[in-house]
Amino acid sequence: MDPKLHQKIEDFIAEKRESDGGYAPVIERDMELLEEIIEGLVEAKFERDPDGDLPVEWNLINRHTHLRMHYRPLRYDHKIEGWGEKDPMSREERVKASLELHHAVTLNFNIATTELERYHNHIERRLRDEKEAADE
Repeated sequence: MDPKLHQKIEDFIAEKRESDGGYAPVIERDMELLEEIIEGLVEAKFERDPDGDLPVEWNLINRHTHLRMHYRPLRYDHKIEGWGEKDPMSREERVKASLELHHAVTLNFNIATTELERYHNHIERRLRDEKEAADE
């Protein structure tokens, strides 16, 4: 293992963060180090493509400051196993795979819509509370 990556892992785990009943504290440096560690691991395993992209993506979320990710990754329909291969999928299998992709897209849309509505309601409540406080 690259000594720099090993040192980043040691630095990351050096200070244990404990929960007080909620999430354990997370500082910005924790997130930075974890991002660097994951990138280092992925780069150690996979070669970048000609554009410089890695074949694996990640997205870290600090649950103290951000909502959990409301998105399900979508499969490339042309890369579903058996699609367009020498031994092609049956029509029923293709329909099932297409419906699974459609379901994931629909679920992502529903999640985004729900979150947008929740955020909108939160803003409305804050504005109403501020107006009531100003009127008192």
